[in-house]
Amino acid sequence: MTGINIATFGWIPNVWSQNAPPILPPQAITSYVLVDLETGQILDSLNIDQIQPIASVAKIMTTLIALEQLGPDFRFETTLLANGPIDQGILQGDLLLWGGGDPFLSSDDLATLTQSLNQAPLRQVTGNFYYGDLASLPAEINPLQPMAAPYNPGISPLSVDFNRIWVKSSPSLLPHATHVPVSETYAVTDQRLIPTPWIKVLWPADQQYHHRFIQPPFNSSSAGTLPIFVGEEWQLPLSEKEQMEWLPVKHPAHHSAYIFQTLAAHQGSVLPNPLPLIRQALQSLPTLFADGRVIARHYSPMLSKIIPLILHYSNNISAELLGYQLLQGSSHNHLLAGCVHSDCITRYFRAWAQANLPHLNWQDLEIHQFSGLGHANRLTGRQMAAILEYLWHHPKEYAVLRQGLSIPPFLSTSPIASHIQVKTGTLVGVSIISGYLLSSRHRPLAFFIASHNPQEISNLLVAAGNRSPFSSATQRQWQQQTRQFQKELLEYWVTTH
Repeated sequence: MTGINIATFGWIPNVWSQNAPPILPPQAITSYVLVDLETGQILDSLNIDQIQPIASVAKIMTTLIALEQLGPDFRFETTLLANGPIDQGILQGDLLLWGGGDPFLSSDDLATLTQSLNQAPLRQVTGNFYYGDLASLPAEINPLQPMAAPYNPGISPLSVDFNRIWVKSSPSLLPHATHVPVSETYAVTDQRLIPTPWIKVLWPADQQYHHRFIQPPFNSSSAGTLPIFVGEEWQLPLSEKEQMEWLPVKHPAHHSAYIFQTLAAHQGSVLPNPLPLIRQALQSLPTLFADGRVIARHYSPMLSKIIPLILHYSNNISAELLGYQLLQGSSHNHLLAGCVHSDCITRYFRAWAQANLPHLNWQDLEIHQFSGLGHANRLTGRQMAAILEYLWHHPKEYAVLRQGLSIPPFLSTSPIASHIQVKTGTLVGVSIISGYLLSSRHRPLAFFIASHNPQEISNLLVAAGNRSPFSSATQRQWQQQTRQFQKELLEYWVTTH
């Protein structure tokens, strides 16, 4: 035993029995494994060395490694700097909004930063208003996933409100395209609804997806007014107009800077239109602000508070930003430090696994996104079981991650609902569940159940040019079948072990 209190699982009522294992789900390659955490014995398995897409279950690895490498008290930092003196409310120089990769930065936090402009006081900037950005980060977490899905936004160390905006239909019409309805967009927080007119949404009748980023003109506003620029423009199928409520932000640093400019204007501080200050992959501050004065800082909650939320809500952009923070100062291989490409991510995970679980071969492990958003993120049941065992035997890390493991809706009415802690993963043609279970004999168990449908995945890749964020009826039915199989197998395991 490791000191983990298995009583946290509760007691299993002996009011039902599952005498036979369930029938495997149709049209699926399925594997599973069940491990006794006290002895390390494999109690049940099928295709244990079959490579499986793991979807959001990858977040268990990402958050575990982040907790080890960064520590539970780690905080992300967002900084506002100036490189000149402030005289009678006028900054004789430039202003910089510098993102530190905070995965939970909100517009409310930016509003708090703008209050520091009043305290300075700073009402005007003679130079430029810059924001820090990376030239090498993608405009989508995964270009093979639905383009308009709010869980597939762009990535930047300066990200706000989980890089998504709310779409509100409007009867207004564009002067040059009067037959096309236009939607208004907003940044949404618990306290604010901020118009984002630099993001436009159109609904042409051709039913095709298009996404275009238009670089706005970077001239300063006149007479203290904020001009309306089109920073991103969406064209989306009219047939999905009633379903679309959220859209991803594809250039989040640009978007965050415009939100900051808008909020500063409400405080009475007129800032020039923001300019990108491109930095190469995760290097130090540019020399332009090497001697800059910090006007204000915002610190995120501690990592031990962030990680359970990332797991519970399965938030992709938060997991990605957490992962890029790891690559900023890789301790496994200094050659990986600052590398943000998918092959570097895989090498990072393999290096960690080989260092901590050397009894297994990890060469077939493939993790290309820290969030698991993509079918190329793959491992075997044997490998996942080893990771779960490792976590179980590290009580401090387990105590944090356990808070983010939850009960999925399809298990909420099962007799085992109070004795299971899981992370699920779902993609088109992929259905995963993995976590911890207490048997009827009070044995602590770890498990991994995975199914994937090769034909559904193939169909998705063929249709990659027109990627809807909404799943098909066939896909939903298949997911229901695999979830029913998972439920029955878990109930069977509880009664037989």
